[in-house]
Amino acid sequence: MGIFSAEQINTRRRARSGAMSRASWHPWAMDNTLAPVRDLTDSDQNQAVLDAASALIEGRTAAEGVAASHGPAVAAEAIAAARSRRRLGELTGAVHLTVVWAMYGETGRMVPRTAHPHGEDFVRAKVRQLDWLTGGLPGVTWSIIACDDGCPDRPSSADLMTDIAAAEGYPAGGHRSVTVLRLAEVIADGISPARAVRYWPGWPLRSGPARPGPAAAAGMWSAIPTRICRRT
Repeated sequence: MGIFSAEQINTRRRARSGAMSRASWHPWAMDNTLAPVRDLTDSDQNQAVLDAASALIEGRTAAEGVAASHGPAVAAEAIAAARSRRRLGELTGAVHLTVVWAMYGETGRMVPRTAHPHGEDFVRAKVRQLDWLTGGLPGVTWSIIACDDGCPDRPSSADLMTDIAAAEGYPAGGHRSVTVLRLAEVIADGISPARAVRYWPGWPLRSGPARPGPAAAAGMWSAIPTRICRRT
């Protein structure tokens, strides 16, 4: 649900200041010059998006009020989130949402900013966003599937995300499940996403380094048999 990465924010801030070098930048040294920019490492700003979206849905504020309080970037994201929530609420019948992403070198962004300058705590953040999006909608469920395509970090992206899911108690299946795949294991097990990968000409079907196309395809392939699950 975000717009800019921490590195993009860093680059924009240096470009505006002119005199600021990479070495002098500090992730906690935020000031008003960043007001128009979405900072995914800021947990308060992430929560402000959801709070503002809730206020928009409930009619407690208008888009202009959100922009005045939190800046245009937060306002734009809150408006989009509120629109998505309204549309989900208008659907009839059961709906299951699956979020899929490929992972390579994501361990820094996966932890909070207190542990890494570019930390977004994005696994927990995405769970909170999906809980907000589907809360109070008994016919809407969700799951997350991430596929590591050969991350060289130690621990790897897959290992760290598996640890986070276990620590938070996210279920392995059904509603609110968080599943971690490793592309090398998917291929070795013969669960080939070859049919899905046919739309990526030139992407050989093998594990990393940095094979986001096949990794994303493996995640989507594993999501296909997912059935609509009941909330517990």
